[in-house]
Amino acid sequence: MGYSTSVYIQLFFLLKNHTFGKIILNDLIVWLN
Repeated sequence: MGYSTSVYIQLFFLLKNHTFGKIILNDLIVWLN
């Protein structure tokens, strides 16, 4: 479980540093709110 968590964290930072990932994260945040 700790391994998959670290993978998700790495994917999160990878997407956060990518322009397309930022768009996806913004859409997710708006959708969650």
